[in-house]
Amino acid sequence: MIFIRYVLLAAAGGASNLASQEATIRLLPALPLIVSVLVGTGVGFVVKYVIDKRWIFFDEFGEHAAEVRKIFVYGLFSVRTTLLFWGIELGSLAPLPDDPGEACRCGGRPLLRQLGQVPAGQTLRVRKGDMMRR
Repeated sequence: MIFIRYVLLAAAGGASNLASQEATIRLLPALPLIVSVLVGTGVGFVVKYVIDKRWIFFDEFGEHAAEVRKIFVYGLFSVRTTLLFWGIELGSLAPLPDDPGEACRCGGRPLLRQLGQVPAGQTLRVRKGDMMRR
């Protein structure tokens, strides 16, 4: 049961990340892409921390110093995952070979985040109609 809860809550954290990135891009389109990535990472981190604290670890909020330590340690463990996510996300912006000039942004992110679903050595192909367009 804890595994299912963890997976569902991780999906909620990821969704909050992607939704806040999309909102940043739509509200402030002149800003560089990295700004939306940083906003999404910040929002995703806070959402994931709060839901993990309550629904995974069943931890109560304590005194300020203890919470700061917990957030710091949680952040250290999150760095590797965040770097992997950023690499996949920014890597998915590369133009597709059969559709130069188009980036696999919306279709690539969710698909590529599931690394275990793509066998090693295989290329992920996304057709033009499979992508969400602006």
